[in-house]
Amino acid sequence: MDMVVRFFFASREYRALGFNMETLMNLMINFLTLVATYGVLKQGMRVWEKRSPAGLSGITFSYLFFYCLAFIIYAVEKCAFNMVISSLIAFAYIPMIVGLWRFGDGRERRNIAFSSVIMTAMPVIMAKLHTIDSKEAFLGILLVGMFGVFVVGLEKFRRTPGIGSGDPAFSWAFLITGLFWIPYSYKLDAMELVLFNVGMVTVMGTTLFLYYVRKHKLMGT
Repeated sequence: MDMVVRFFFASREYRALGFNMETLMNLMINFLTLVATYGVLKQGMRVWEKRSPAGLSGITFSYLFFYCLAFIIYAVEKCAFNMVISSLIAFAYIPMIVGLWRFGDGRERRNIAFSSVIMTAMPVIMAKLHTIDSKEAFLGILLVGMFGVFVVGLEKFRRTPGIGSGDPAFSWAFLITGLFWIPYSYKLDAMELVLFNVGMVTVMGTTLFLYYVRKHKLMGT
């Protein structure tokens, strides 16, 4: 506990604490972390309620889990308390991944197992990199991969009849988060984050469109 307290007092957020725009942005980031965590937990609950992974990709959620673990290491290096808090969403993915494994067929289990073995390298490599520049470059590569697995998840949902076990709360959470990060990233002159979040908003918006169109059709039958 003492280590956490010392880290907070050394963080950039504590140094900027006050009645200013940076503190307001930090509070907004924490709020959006709660929104995203709610979306992840709701999706996990839906998997367990339906006892089915229909329409969901185990590869996507395995990637998100290991990405967050890698991001924790990066955030500690940056001495950014908000980033560390945001990364803790990793643990909200665990019930969902366990549910996808528990109720998935042999192919889904193989996908989760194989992808998890490979993705374990993400936090390991992040920890092995010694400079912040190299960590940031690796983070950029991971963001490209994250967009890729979001597309994989969208394609899995598209090929699934009906709405499967998808919960719109997950897509709404990441859509809202992405809409905040687009202008914020532009303000930070982080064009790679702008492009990533534009892509994520597009994927999540498309997912929601498909979900509500299909749900309307099901209600009409």
